[in-house]
Amino acid sequence: MNKYIMIIALVLFSTNVMANNTVTTWLQNEKTKTVEYQKKSWADGKEQLANTWLKIKSLIKKNDTQD
Repeated sequence: MNKYIMIIALVLFSTNVMANNTVTTWLQNEKTKTVEYQKKSWADGKEQLANTWLKIKSLIKKNDTQD
């Protein structure tokens, strides 16, 4: 009887460890994907903001020369 309990406990603990490794790996992969997406999004946003400011400045210059 003791052997069976030990075997069952071993199986349960080893299964738990494998599941934790799977979850940990998934979380690390998701974090990496999220960080890379955020970096790209921030870079795109900075570029869009710079282009918007250039357009606004060019409109202001056109209006100043027309007066």
